[in-house]
Amino acid sequence: MENAIGQLLEEAGKILADRKQETQSGKCFNCIDICGVGTIETRHTEIIAALLDPQGNHGFGTESLKAFFRQCNLPEFADNCEDCRVQTEVKIPGRRPDIVIRGKDLCVVIENKTNTSDHYMQLADYRKWIEEQKVTYKTLLYLTYEGYKAVDANIKADQYTRISYTETICKWLEECAGMQETPAADFCKQYANFINENIMKGSVMSTREEIKVLLDSPEKIKAAEELAIVVEDVKNQKYIDLFNEWAEKSGKKVWRSLDSGKTYAGFSLEIEGDDELVFGFSFDASGFRNFAYGLTWKDGKERLAGEIEKYKKISLTGCNSWWAYSKYFPAEYRNPGENLDFLFDRKEELFNAMDGAVNEMESLLSSIK
Repeated sequence: MENAIGQLLEEAGKILADRKQETQSGKCFNCIDICGVGTIETRHTEIIAALLDPQGNHGFGTESLKAFFRQCNLPEFADNCEDCRVQTEVKIPGRRPDIVIRGKDLCVVIENKTNTSDHYMQLADYRKWIEEQKVTYKTLLYLTYEGYKAVDANIKADQYTRISYTETICKWLEECAGMQETPAADFCKQYANFINENIMKGSVMSTREEIKVLLDSPEKIKAAEELAIVVEDVKNQKYIDLFNEWAEKSGKKVWRSLDSGKTYAGFSLEIEGDDELVFGFSFDASGFRNFAYGLTWKDGKERLAGEIEKYKKISLTGCNSWWAYSKYFPAEYRNPGENLDFLFDRKEELFNAMDGAVNEMESLLSSIK
């Protein structure tokens, strides 16, 4: 087994070294990646809206918007978009749709989701608003990575159209890139590459495909299984050590230690002089996804509905039977367990984000007591 593990690591290391050389040679250079777009929903929304807007400075005029409608199988919309304007975060009753396209006889809402799914009544409210518009051509488009269906049962499948980054957006960008030889066209090429290679993990998958070829014997497969288990254990423990290091630096007493379970990990810091609440941090232990923080009960026990009424009355977000207050970290810190940079190069950045969370909770406490 030891020989198989050693051989596997050596051969996989060569593949990873080749990938590193490609990166250093400039072959993987991408301005979208450099700008830190990542999977941040609002940034993708702004990029897409800017490229769609006929009034934009991209030089495509209405052609990019027409191409988009064609990729969405809406040719009649493409024929009626000469007077359209594209806006983001348009205020409608109780909502702010990501992108709204409006023209003399056309209205389209695009709801974009990268890190989350649709919320309760969100798409249904958009659909209701669209139906109230006195235009001939109107529709609701739901944009996700791979064209996922809506989660909320309040919107029916025939009340919206599912579009995806993998198909709709990438093909639209490729069509725009072929329209002319301009900086905007080059940008479209890079954006499409970024989606394929980063958002949809194309580059990672190509590396995996090469490594999969190495698993050509039972011994190597067993070695790989053993390595996978050990790597996850080591990574989880390193993150536990990292967060315990932050807790020690914070100067606050750890009330309950972070525990690496199969589905959940969390820890809490004592609030001086408070007998009921502690500062809580929680993770999905499978890669520490959904990194959250808030105010939770000191005894760690679930509360009945009547016992949390005072917290609901002061309109604390995320108030439920386990949390008096809860909030997710910003998207860039949402899943630190999948980003080894936080272990080696960005530890202080993560610590600063957690310091900010504590400051927020302390400020909240001072306002309600």
